[in-house]
Amino acid sequence: GGGVQTHLRHELAAAANGGLACTGSPEETRKCNSVTCPTDCQWADWGEWSPCTTSCGRGAQVLSRAMLAEAAFGGAACVGNATAFRVCSPGDCPSPCQWGEWGAWSACTVTCGTGLQTHSRSVQQQAAFGGEACVGDSVEEQPCNQAECPQDCQWSEWSDWNDCSAPCGSGIQAKSRSVLLAEVNGGTSCSGETIALQTCNSQQCVPECTWTEWSRWSECSVSCGVGHRAHRRKSYDC
Repeated sequence: GGGVQTHLRHELAAAANGGLACTGSPEETRKCNSVTCPTDCQWADWGEWSPCTTSCGRGAQVLSRAMLAEAAFGGAACVGNATAFRVCSPGDCPSPCQWGEWGAWSACTVTCGTGLQTHSRSVQQQAAFGGEACVGDSVEEQPCNQAECPQDCQWSEWSDWNDCSAPCGSGIQAKSRSVLLAEVNGGTSCSGETIALQTCNSQQCVPECTWTEWSRWSECSVSCGVGHRAHRRKSYDC
């Protein structure tokens, strides 16, 4: 490390009677042990912990220190690290509400025409620690089966029977109906007739007196003066 050695001398006899005084210094020095001493590594004191890396949840903090002197000339090395870490947790993070997946659509409420079908979802995770609530509906609906339904043909009611074609001796009378709605979209067509017939007044007729047509007038009975002419007819069942 570099030291100093000294040696001394003493004045044995002082100058006298005009003799010469002693010259020089009574002390001499010189350097010694000029080899450099070993220097050990030295750490500075630890600083303050850094802020947590997160504002919520699980984070980390760092602590650091500087090396004041490195080991030299065979001195002892520093032990330990320049940095230290630790886990920190300022608090629970806000957790927003989370919806689950939508389920499958339900069966349509009708097989034709316009119906409705629905599907639903449920909350998978509730909001916590100030997180946002779930937005939206848990059930959705949509129209379905919008194709027109088949419509069957429809008859009107039968009309009343009309008057018989004959008062006796078996006549004919009729009644009728009409198509109110024709079949559409694959509906069933109307079957049957639009007119129905039946016999009526089948009792035997009572004979009535009937005349034939008049014959032509005969010739006059005289050629002058007042005469007469005649014409005839026959009767039946009279």
